[in-house]
Amino acid sequence: MYEVMVNAKQSGITDFRKTQPQPNRKIIMQISRLYFIVIVVAAYILPPMGVMAQGYQNGNRLALDYVRADENGRTHLQETRVGAVHTFRYLKIIEIEKDQPEEPRRVNIVAVEPSSDMEIQMIVTRSQRKSMEMAATLNIGDHIAADGRLADLATTTGNRMLLQPVRLNYKDRASPKHGPELLREVDPNAH
Repeated sequence: MYEVMVNAKQSGITDFRKTQPQPNRKIIMQISRLYFIVIVVAAYILPPMGVMAQGYQNGNRLALDYVRADENGRTHLQETRVGAVHTFRYLKIIEIEKDQPEEPRRVNIVAVEPSSDMEIQMIVTRSQRKSMEMAATLNIGDHIAADGRLADLATTTGNRMLLQPVRLNYKDRASPKHGPELLREVDPNAH
């Protein structure tokens, strides 16, 4: 390298970059294509993985956190959790309204989350056939497990969450079991 610079100075070349060998353009194009493919694949795969990573959130934990939080914490929970899908267990039904004249083919269920005593209102519509079938068998005092999109978090309903749409999963036990719990012990339809 030093010899090239000395020879270049002697011949009067002031721009030493012109004397250095240029990289092969084919290699640069292949590397550029490779980077492009990696970026496209990453852009295609990563967003769905981010959605899946969010997945279902623990609704029982949300209710407990909301009850324990101060005003700033409650505001933060309302801003971040509304619209997300939450799963609840051990909900004790305290109120069921079936087939009201003003809202036919709709079941309104109000249940209490046991750790926070927060009310969970679930609106089951006829489009959720399995949930409607299960709602027909429910009575006050039963315990259920449900998944649903959080539509309202105690802004207009006081100490109540609103899940809509909701999926009623199965009749649940009243409290967690000590030790490991198998799904087939809770849900007889599980395989």
